[in-house]
Amino acid sequence: MSAKDRLKKDLKNDKTKLAEKFSQQQKSLVNLEERIADAERYKRRWCLCLYGLSEQPNKDVKAEVLEICNVLAPESCQKAFDVIDIAHRLGKPQPGRIRAFIILFSLRSVRDAVWRNGKNNEFLKQRKLRFMEDLTKEEKDKRSLLWQESV
Repeated sequence: MSAKDRLKKDLKNDKTKLAEKFSQQQKSLVNLEERIADAERYKRRWCLCLYGLSEQPNKDVKAEVLEICNVLAPESCQKAFDVIDIAHRLGKPQPGRIRAFIILFSLRSVRDAVWRNGKNNEFLKQRKLRFMEDLTKEEKDKRSLLWQESV
């Protein structure tokens, strides 16, 4: 076998090894992306978004959100300030646009009670408020596709 043939054979082997390694790295990357997406979905299951609450400067947002949650699930909240870990507005202020709140609950049972009791609730309807689940972009896209297909 000539040196040229050996070189071709070595290059072919190297190419095959590189292709296998690239394929393994692609699988590993897909696996890591799925794990990150699962972790993000899990973390978001502890949150709810509240839409429609007017913006008032220098107001205690967490207390205002807690009052609403106490109306929806008084047995769960029991006026305890620590059932809501974080409550803040999303995005930058824009004129004429009311920003949503993101609410991170410290207890999942409280979050579920507020979510369950907030559906078709007269208190929320009168104040033009609504709760929504905190979904990832991928989940929102999938749900919109499902709604399009079901109509």
